[in-house]
Amino acid sequence: YQLSAISYQLSAISYQLSAISYQLSAISYQLSAISYQLSAISYQPLALAYGHATRMATLREQFMRYTHAT
Repeated sequence: YQLSAISYQLSAISYQLSAISYQLSAISYQLSAISYQLSAISYQPLALAYGHATRMATLREQFMRYTHAT
């Protein structure tokens, strides 16, 4: 009888451990999603700055071409 009680406790402990590992994997998944969102947010200003720089370069190029033609 003691052995069956011990095996029951062990199975309950292993079940709890698997539940804990499942929660930990869910937490790590959420953290990776948060870090992905943060990297996307930090990427947006870079893209805006790059687009602004290329726009200014093309405007400067057009202006230089215009002044050179006249």
